[in-house]
Amino acid sequence: MTMTQVAELAGVSQSTVSRVVRGGAGISPQTVAAVRRAMRSIGYQPPRRRAARVKTNMSMSAAANIVLLILDDSIDEHPSMAIAKLAGVQQAAADAKLNLITSRVGSDGTLPPVLESGQFAGALLWGRSLPGHVARALQGVPSVWLTSHGDDDGDRVLEGNAEVGSIAFRYLREHGAQHLAFVCPTRRFTRTLLSGSVFATLAEGAGVPVHMLVESDEDEAENRLGDYRQAIKRLIDRMLEISPRPDGVFVPDDRFAPMVYQQLRERGVEPGREVRVISCNNERSYLEALSPRPATIDLAPDLTGRLAVDHLMVQVRGGSHERSVGVVVQPQLIEGDPI
Repeated sequence: MTMTQVAELAGVSQSTVSRVVRGGAGISPQTVAAVRRAMRSIGYQPPRRRAARVKTNMSMSAAANIVLLILDDSIDEHPSMAIAKLAGVQQAAADAKLNLITSRVGSDGTLPPVLESGQFAGALLWGRSLPGHVARALQGVPSVWLTSHGDDDGDRVLEGNAEVGSIAFRYLREHGAQHLAFVCPTRRFTRTLLSGSVFATLAEGAGVPVHMLVESDEDEAENRLGDYRQAIKRLIDRMLEISPRPDGVFVPDDRFAPMVYQQLRERGVEPGREVRVISCNNERSYLEALSPRPATIDLAPDLTGRLAVDHLMVQVRGGSHERSVGVVVQPQLIEGDPI
């Protein structure tokens, strides 16, 4: 009888079976029970270890390890935010005396060595979705998402994307905007679409005209190369054809703000005075050269990173639960230049 048979019968990965056999930390009681039932049903006996002391040391080592899994290229979309969030993760791990192992997941279906080894107590997840082979390897293992994602389950510590839309709506209205627009050159990111949806819902509920200017799916090809300029140009052309013209614009990502400013000015419309703009992420490198500098919304990525580690360790130490738990970090408005 083999460990592979145990894994198939229990419905878990071989690495999870290995962790149960070694007495590794951070595995749910339900998973442990399922693996042990499978072992008994086929009479599987794990190989003896040479010394009990080695087993103890391995368990202690695994309990001090957490892994950060980079699931796709989304971490490269916002370098300054990623650096801040990773700094929060690293600081929290250091404070808790944990070893942080960072690993990228390839697209070829293979598992990173750290997942194969099972020598870790929990996982932090960064990406848009969890590949099936990784999900199987993490079955029964505490995990926390660091990003908005397409999967419905899993614990997560996220920026308050719904509140972002609310902040943007309130800001534009409080500064006199009567006709609103949401300008976004891509549908790729869950969080931007969520904030835009909330923005539009609040506007419609208040009887304020709002126009959702979002690039259509068929025009996404060029954006996958990271070049959103042509999409922004098309969207601004559409916006300026609207009558009455929007005088308040929510741009859900700071990196799009310079392109919006450029396209407005090329068409003789002055950002700030004629069209008030608010963006999001508080990435100063994109906004510092803009005059007037628009308002933005800070998502506290460093705090998000720290809280994710804290929440993960609550699970590892036995605070598991049947339902997924979401922790939301409150965004904060950062005022722009006075106009």
